[in-house]
Amino acid sequence: MTELRKRMIECLQLRGFSERPQEAYVRAVRQLSDHYKKSPDLVTEEEPRQYFLYIKNVKKYSRRLLVRSELGVFKLSPERCRLASDRSPHSAFQGNPASRRRRAAA
Repeated sequence: MTELRKRMIECLQLRGFSERPQEAYVRAVRQLSDHYKKSPDLVTEEEPRQYFLYIKNVKKYSRRLLVRSELGVFKLSPERCRLASDRSPHSAFQGNPASRRRRAAA
């Protein structure tokens, strides 16, 4: 397993994602990487947009799969996926938005 993939999985684990969504998001990033034949950290800012247009218009992905691919790529972008030590001490352990709302309401 590459260091980047390991960090992506760790990032998702710290955010509270279960195994199935982790697999789906990592698969989406791998498919983007395969499409451009380069590492995900070398993909430019414009390439994901072009890729999503391609999978929507040419490959005819359903809306559900398209959204899952977009979420995988953008949740795991290098600037969003840093280890907890790279950010404020509590930001990596915030969990999903629903759990934050429940904690705020309590």
